[in-house]
Amino acid sequence: MAHIRYEQQQAKISNEQGLEVLGWNGVAGTEGLNPKSLLEASVALCMTLNVRHVLERDGIDFELDTIQATATASKEQGITNRFTTIAVTLTLPAHLEANYRAKLVKMAERSCTIGNTLAASATITVNEA
Repeated sequence: MAHIRYEQQQAKISNEQGLEVLGWNGVAGTEGLNPKSLLEASVALCMTLNVRHVLERDGIDFELDTIQATATASKEQGITNRFTTIAVTLTLPAHLEANYRAKLVKMAERSCTIGNTLAASATITVNEA
C-alpha cells in the first residue's frame, strides 16, 4: 500500500515499511516526483526485478549495477488524461549472449506485474475514507 499525505505543503509518499519520498505538490518550482515519473519508475523497477530474478534462477553471475532500465510514458496527439505508450529500455550485463539477452527482455516484459496490469486496464475504485 502507498500512502500520500501533505505536510507543510509538501506531498509525502510512504509505504508500509515507512520508506518515504517527496511527491510533487503541483506547484511550479517545487521538488518531488510527479505521478508520471512514479508510473515510469514502477514499470522500470518491475522489469529490472524480473531480469534479476531470471539471472539468479539461471545461476548467471552478474553485477547488480549492470542492470538498468529507463521508462518513458507518452500520449498520442489529441489524447488527454491517459498515457498511450510506455517505452522501456533495458540495459543488461554486457557479457551475456545475444540469444539470452533477447530471452531476458521477453521474460521481463511477460513477468512484470505492473506492465501486465496497465496493459490489461485494471479497474480502479475510489472511495472516501
